[in-house]
Amino acid sequence: MNKILFFILILAIIVACKEKYNSPVISPETGYLVVEGAINSGSGTTDISLSRTTQLDSRQTLHELGAIVKVEAEDKTFNLLSEKKEGHYLANNLNLNINKKYRLYIKTKSGKEYLSDFVAVKNNPPIDSISWNREDDGVHLFVNTHDNTGNTRYYLWEYTETWEHQADYKSYIKYEVSGPSNNKTYKVVYRNPDNNNYFDSSMYFCWQNFTSAQLLIGTSIKLSQDAINLPITFIPQTSVKLNALYSINVRQQSLTKEAYEFLDLMRKNTEMTGTIFDAQPSILYGNIHSISDPNEPVIGYVSICSIQEKRIFINPKQVPNWHYNSNCKETTFRNNSIVIRDQALGFIPTNVVPLLAPFPTIVSYFAAPPECVDCRLSGTNIKPAFWPN
Repeated sequence: MNKILFFILILAIIVACKEKYNSPVISPETGYLVVEGAINSGSGTTDISLSRTTQLDSRQTLHELGAIVKVEAEDKTFNLLSEKKEGHYLANNLNLNINKKYRLYIKTKSGKEYLSDFVAVKNNPPIDSISWNREDDGVHLFVNTHDNTGNTRYYLWEYTETWEHQADYKSYIKYEVSGPSNNKTYKVVYRNPDNNNYFDSSMYFCWQNFTSAQLLIGTSIKLSQDAINLPITFIPQTSVKLNALYSINVRQQSLTKEAYEFLDLMRKNTEMTGTIFDAQPSILYGNIHSISDPNEPVIGYVSICSIQEKRIFINPKQVPNWHYNSNCKETTFRNNSIVIRDQALGFIPTNVVPLLAPFPTIVSYFAAPPECVDCRLSGTNIKPAFWPN
């Protein structure tokens, strides 16, 4: 009885200690402007993303559409960025003069104007290598870079992973459907009547992508040399990413000390909060300001450098004993040649995809769940331009 009273008391204390959290930050209904991306001073692509902050309980991304975005030089010349996809404003091959300073100008569809501070073009050394180690738990990947002049010191990396995903089964046969919607007739036939060995490759070869979301920043300021070897991502053992062929493309930016400190504070705000013992959210002051309302916060920091990229491929042969297993299984069905679908008797299993028949007359056939046969359900069958033949 004493134990029961003790637990009731503890429960009462816990409940009493819970209070509703009201954020001290008052956000407007339209949210604050968020500016992401860097100005690529070289021959690559400049991609500036504009969006709006949302409420804490919302996972929706509010893209800022229909804005005018320019890269302006001190001498009043400018380059216009075009909105190629929702909230992303792009320009190719700006090839900016390293002896000039530049800023970002933004005018939203509603008429609000924003300017960043003028920023000098910062040197950005090439990426030395993307290295990886096979460990018991999987593959660990690292980015390696250095600057002999010692003038860079602050870095930001982003990466995009791409991997070929092959379906677990090839489909040589299919359902041929006819009749009205309320009385459909299903027939199991070869996909190519003249070639029983034909399978639909558009369902078999696919590719998937993942772009990094966390802030990957690093500094060599406390080191004697401006050289960095930083873990960037990890592929767990048995992952589908190394089932066929895997590639990672890493993009590197150089940062000013102020830009690094801004991103480090943002990283702490987004990744290290969770309990009262963690670092608490801090106010983010970037180098972008509202002309229309000087008191309006703007989240973002504009940097300018020639963005460096490096891509590597990893073949499954380089990581033997990977043991990828999708747990897909095939089932055998008897073919009634031509039957009318009957939900009660379930003559034709339309929740699976036919695979192949052990006999040319299709007396019986094998089938498997769609996700095991049609790779398009989890990727695209459009081969990337950079993918090897």
